[in-house]
Amino acid sequence: MTAGNKPATRPIYQDFPVIRVWSDTYPATAGQVRHARRDLTGFLGDAPLAADAATCLSELMTNSIKHSHSRSPGGTVTIRATLTGGRLRVEVEDQGGPWNPPPTQPDSPRGRGLSVVAALSDKWGKTGGGTRSRTVWFELADEATVRPPVCSAAPNGSGATELSADDVAAEFPDWRIWKGVSGLWYARLRDTQPPVITRGEDPSDLRDEIRRKLAQAEETRWLASARCERRR
Repeated sequence: MTAGNKPATRPIYQDFPVIRVWSDTYPATAGQVRHARRDLTGFLGDAPLAADAATCLSELMTNSIKHSHSRSPGGTVTIRATLTGGRLRVEVEDQGGPWNPPPTQPDSPRGRGLSVVAALSDKWGKTGGGTRSRTVWFELADEATVRPPVCSAAPNGSGATELSADDVAAEFPDWRIWKGVSGLWYARLRDTQPPVITRGEDPSDLRDEIRRKLAQAEETRWLASARCERRR
C-alpha cells in the first residue's frame, strides 16, 4: 500500500493497430474512375496491395456508374477506404437500384467485374437494400503482413512430391499466386490491364491452367503475325 492507503498502480500499455481512413465522392461518370483509382493509390502509397485494390475499385465503380441509379443526371458515387494493421477495406456506395449483375459470357470482357473482384480480394459483399443506396465492398490483406497459405510438398503414393504454390511461383515469376477463401488457387499476370486471371483446384491444376493461358496467348500472337504477313 502507498501513502494514503491507496493501492499501488501500474500504467497499462496496449497496442492498437494503426488505422488510416480516406473517402471522397465523385460524379458518376466514366471519366471519374481513373481519378478515384489515382486517389486510392495515392492514399495507399507503396503498399503491395495498391494495384489489386485499384483494379477492384475500378470494377465496382464502373458497375455503379453503369447499373445503379447513380447513372442519372447529377448522380454520385462515394468511395471509402480503411487501412488497419495491413488489412484494407474499400466501400463503393451508389444511389441504389435493382441488383442485377450482368451475366458473364465465355471469352467476353463484359460482365466479368465481380469475377475479377472475387478473384483478387480476400472477401467481398454488399450491404443496403438498394432502395436509396447500396454499398459493395471488398477486403485485401497486405502481402507483407499476411502471407497466403502455401501447400507444402509431401510424398504421395508413387514416391514423388506434390506440387506446391512455391513451385508454381518459381516457374512463373510474372504471375502472382494465392489461395482464395473458397479454397481455389488463383494466378494473376502482374502489371496487366485488364487483369489476366486464371484459377485451379490445387497448385498442380493451377500450373496447367497458366500453361494453357500462355499457349493461347502465343497462338493469338502467331495468328496476328500471320495476318500481317498476308497483308504485305
